[in-house]
Amino acid sequence: MRIDAHQAVKYILRRHSKHRSFKIVDTCVQELQKTAGQVTHKERTHLEKNVHLFLHEIFLINKEMSRQYHEKQIDLYIKFDQAKLLSFLMATDVYQPHKAAEKCQDAGLYREQAYLLFKTGNAEEAIQVLIEKCCDNLAGVIELAV
Repeated sequence: MRIDAHQAVKYILRRHSKHRSFKIVDTCVQELQKTAGQVTHKERTHLEKNVHLFLHEIFLINKEMSRQYHEKQIDLYIKFDQAKLLSFLMATDVYQPHKAAEKCQDAGLYREQAYLLFKTGNAEEAIQVLIEKCCDNLAGVIELAV
């Protein structure tokens, strides 16, 4: 059985009053991370994926509600949904850009790394990363640099 994550999150938020919505995010993340005893790597990955899907949907609905998890979300996007990481980074400022740039570099996400380097004021290094690592997509490089 497949569950529509967006509809499930909307239902959860609708069931809780607006003043408690921030608390329900914490409660849901804690529940999704709970493990009963030992879990396999596969089960842990599945639990992390569920946390990612939940936090992604919360972010789409109201990014302030997932604010305290934005740093964690960077790791989850790198692990589960790299294609959406750059738009996430552009949509929020609630993370440490230097630390995020290192994570992107380690994951080979050079466009994201360059964006973060630009964001920290390190334009020279950002341009160097774009030229050396992203030269196959010149149009994308120019778009990111401008």
